[in-house]
Amino acid sequence: MTNGKPTKEELEKLVAHSRLEMERILTEARQKYPDGSDIQFVGGDQVWVHENDHENRTKIPMSDQMLMLWAEAYGASRGGATQLLKGKEGTLEIARDITDVRLRMTWRRQRGKNGNYALNVRILPTEPPALTSPRFKNNPVPQALIDMVLKNKDGLIIVEGPTGSGKSTLMAALINEINKTQSRHIYTLEDPVEFIHTSAESLVTQREIHTDVDSFYQGLQTAKRSKPGVILLGELRDPLTKRAALESAGEGHLVIGTSHASAVPEAISTFIGAFPSDEQNDVAQRMATSLKGVIVQQLIPSTDGKVVPVREMLTVTPVIQGKIRDRETGTGGDLRSVLMSSEIRRAEGTFSKDDDLLKLVTAGLVTREVALDNAINAEELDARITNSLGLPA
Repeated sequence: MTNGKPTKEELEKLVAHSRLEMERILTEARQKYPDGSDIQFVGGDQVWVHENDHENRTKIPMSDQMLMLWAEAYGASRGGATQLLKGKEGTLEIARDITDVRLRMTWRRQRGKNGNYALNVRILPTEPPALTSPRFKNNPVPQALIDMVLKNKDGLIIVEGPTGSGKSTLMAALINEINKTQSRHIYTLEDPVEFIHTSAESLVTQREIHTDVDSFYQGLQTAKRSKPGVILLGELRDPLTKRAALESAGEGHLVIGTSHASAVPEAISTFIGAFPSDEQNDVAQRMATSLKGVIVQQLIPSTDGKVVPVREMLTVTPVIQGKIRDRETGTGGDLRSVLMSSEIRRAEGTFSKDDDLLKLVTAGLVTREVALDNAINAEELDARITNSLGLPA
């Protein structure tokens, strides 16, 4: 110990011990909560496990010191404890393989009564999910979305949903299907890389932001010089990246990108609205031409005590292209009215969130109450459920 600080050798021992402690806690938490998806390590508090939409407090204590040691042990390539302590973003994010699982690890600075740091660990499958995975059993991935991904050689497909909605899993399953069935060059840009894809029928290139390349935009520029057939963008993060995605989609590449909107109209309006007002008309024209479809997903409680995905999907048609081009109506409520219309509901590959909720209620997979709590138009959905179940009005 020198001036109250551990020597280099002492720090190395502390870091090595912290790795063993992480392995011990992971093993214990996964044994007690086999369906757990996330583990929260809160400095000055305990370890929490998120399982089937519930937060479960464990009796395992957690300290800021241990969180900082883990930042050094696993996040040194991203700046480690120094980045967490002094970085202006206040976060540190990486993906690592620990014991027999792959983890997405996100540290954060925060204000707490007894601690100032926390770490969220997302437990990822060791293999990329398949479209036939049990996680999609109760609400399979729409065939129209699968066809959209497999049959289009160019254009833009946007996958949306809040954090923790299963977007990454859905996109990984789609990429896995391309990899298994088609001969293409799949080029992914992710922050961090969550699922590792091994080249099968397709050549797969995976690059991690801040590790292999500085930004999504820079990665896109390099990707276009590598003759990709499919480009997966882990996040449509800023106007520069969004414009580059539109350009790539119009230059013969199929671009699949993700963001955090909770509804189809919001997804389109926020994409266009991210640009300065004098550029939005041009962006709308490009988007109307390049956009193939939008899928929005979230997870809601199911009747078996777990969670089930509920989705909303828009397949772009000439009518939808016109709505997107029309700056008066194409970025707001009018797209919602189109999506909710009976004519559009009959179109292949387009359905509203309430349509999907009705299907889940009818199948007994979610309760009426849960469906109405998550509905776009609860009054209309309530009437549709009553009619579908043959109940008296």
